[in-house]
Amino acid sequence: MFPVFSIRHTMKNFLFLLLATLLLISTCAKAQRIHNSKPGPSGPVVVSAGELFFGTWQWSSGNDVFRIVLAHNAALNIAGVVSSATTGQHRYVRNGAVVEQYAAGGTKPYSLLGIPRNNNVMTMSFHEFSTNKWGVATLTLVPGNPNQLTWQLVPQEGLLLYTGARPADYFVTPLTLTLTRIP
Repeated sequence: MFPVFSIRHTMKNFLFLLLATLLLISTCAKAQRIHNSKPGPSGPVVVSAGELFFGTWQWSSGNDVFRIVLAHNAALNIAGVVSSATTGQHRYVRNGAVVEQYAAGGTKPYSLLGIPRNNNVMTMSFHEFSTNKWGVATLTLVPGNPNQLTWQLVPQEGLLLYTGARPADYFVTPLTLTLTRIP
């Protein structure tokens, strides 16, 4: 014999499932909050994570200078797809002579391309034009000092054509530096 369910029993099950679903959804939802804000005339103004990196950054020691310029590119066209990202250019001067720089007028208007991972760290692809080598640059804002960031450059993962250990001079560009924001 088949069990007979009353409408009342079915309604109880429905309400139980509805409440359980709402409870599950409410535990997964998080309220938005302002991570980065700066004072404005009518209260705090939200600052996007990428905006904290925008500007000109430089390291210098004697006649050696490494400089990057980062900006927002709202209409970046990559293979026909328009998107928004942070782009940048670089220049490295060693002993007063330019040894590496962004190739102005080349096939792309940037040598650095990335999207912030969080409020303090941005990972960017990096193209060294003089050697035609690719790497990953990790830019990290120094805690407590928004006008300094660390630069760490490593070769891009994938097939690298050399034998033995990676040569120390794989890149012409410095691998680890602390840069300061300049006006």
